[in-house]
This record gives sequence, C-alpha cells and structure tokens, in this order.
Amino acid sequence: GLLRLVEKHGQSFDADHVFVAWGTVREMPSAAGRGDEGLVLQRLQVLTRGKIGEWDAQLFTIGVNLMAELHLTKRMEVDDELAGELQAGAKAKLGDFKPQDVSMLMWALEKMGIKKPDADLVEAMQG
Repeated sequence: GLLRLVEKHGQSFDADHVFVAWGTVREMPSAAGRGDEGLVLQRLQVLTRGKIGEWDAQLFTIGVNLMAELHLTKRMEVDDELAGELQAGAKAKLGDFKPQDVSMLMWALEKMGIKKPDADLVEAMQG
C-alpha cells in the first residue's frame, strides 16, 4: 500500500508526489492515525518539510487544507517543525496568493491548532 511506497520511494518523491500522497491519505478509510496510517502521516510530514517550498501557491493552499482536514478528523497532529515551515512557506508566497487562498490558509492554520500564527504572517495576510 501507500506505506510501502512511501518507505521504499519517499526519498525520491518530488513535490508533486508528496502533494498527491496527502490527497491519497485523505481518500483512504480512516484509521484514526493509528497503524500504517499513522506511519504514513509521520513520514509525509517529514517529506513535506523538504518539498513544501516547491509547491506553487495553489498547491500550497490545497495541501495545507488537506492537512487541516486530516487534523480535524483526528487522523494526525501537525508537528511543530512542520507548522513552522508551513508558516514560513506561506510568508514566502504571500504575493502569489489570491484573496480566497489567504482566507483558506488562515482557516487551515487555525484548524491545525496553530493558535498563534507568526505575527508577520498574520499582518501580511491582513494586508
């Protein structure tokens, strides 16, 4: 399954592969973050850290929302390192986001439990 694929080929995934893997997990039946699903989600967080900067604004917005959905359904917790990288990635792409992207990102960050987003990010997104 997906775990075997991620374990065997994850290090050779490009940014698009990582994005597709998030979507694949979301479509799988929930295991509430346990077992293979939990391992896949942990590995995807690590892989995402190295690829998120390559996502364009649209993939970034959708990817962050996929993670928020998985968080809301109790399938994963976003670790602090990835949360920081998501905020840094959003700041780096500020000029590329459409207004709807900004609201979707702020919603997703809040739903992932990032209660105090980076002050510079919030100020920039409020325009």
